[in-house]
Amino acid sequence: VQELPRRGVVLLAMHYSRFAKKKPVLVLGMTDNRAVEPMGKNVSGASIESEKFSKEVFYPLLRSRRPSTILGTTSYILRLAHHLKKDQINIPLHGLIYTGERLSEKDHDELKKVFKCPIGSMYATKECGTVGIMCREGKYHCLPFLNYVEIVDPRFCKQNRDATVLQTTKW
Repeated sequence: VQELPRRGVVLLAMHYSRFAKKKPVLVLGMTDNRAVEPMGKNVSGASIESEKFSKEVFYPLLRSRRPSTILGTTSYILRLAHHLKKDQINIPLHGLIYTGERLSEKDHDELKKVFKCPIGSMYATKECGTVGIMCREGKYHCLPFLNYVEIVDPRFCKQNRDATVLQTTKW
């Protein structure tokens, strides 16, 4: 039951981030997320650190499957960019979606140089799933059909202030 909404959220993230909803999707570093398995190939992020694996398995996989989008954790996407740049491999993408960690402006610029495609994000927690999706303007939006997000104490809602946020998942 939970897998269908999660898969739908990935498709929404692709839409809101200006990506075509095309398969296959390469999922990088999220091997425990069964919800995205039907969308494409799921590769362990740690495996791309092996030069032998990259040259004998991973790069040929990229060439044969030709993923339209890469969905993965920020750290593994950054490592992939490093390896592709080092090995002078170019993979044309429709989009890149990062999740799990913040992406600095410097790293965002580096990913833009390496992948030459739109970059989007999903903000999620392991306990509750996706909280928000980045839109075309680079702002995050909550998903009211999946969860209810509320500021518990609105006195702390001033810019650059900490606040207590409560998320209730609907599924």
